[in-house]
Amino acid sequence: MRPVLHEDLVQTARAVLAAPVSARRLRAREIVERAEMAARHFAETGHSHPEFGNGSLADSASEFPRLPERTLSDPEYRRALLLVLSEVDRVLSPRRS
Repeated sequence: MRPVLHEDLVQTARAVLAAPVSARRLRAREIVERAEMAARHFAETGHSHPEFGNGSLADSASEFPRLPERTLSDPEYRRALLLVLSEVDRVLSPRRS
């Protein structure tokens, strides 16, 4: 996965929020895993993945319906953002030194 920027988190949380509540964790994981696959593809070929994009979370999330961004005062949006951060942490934690 490419380096994660604030906008990646926002775009991914918007896509997670658009999923039914029961499917949100899976949606977050799917977007992160697609970004990982796309980044590996880019590293190997020098080209974006034909389905999953360039390896950024925002590009991966763009393939899903997204709701408008909400404020962090909105508990549903906040939980969606936390799900995204949890999945990003799950993927990046083993790489920490």
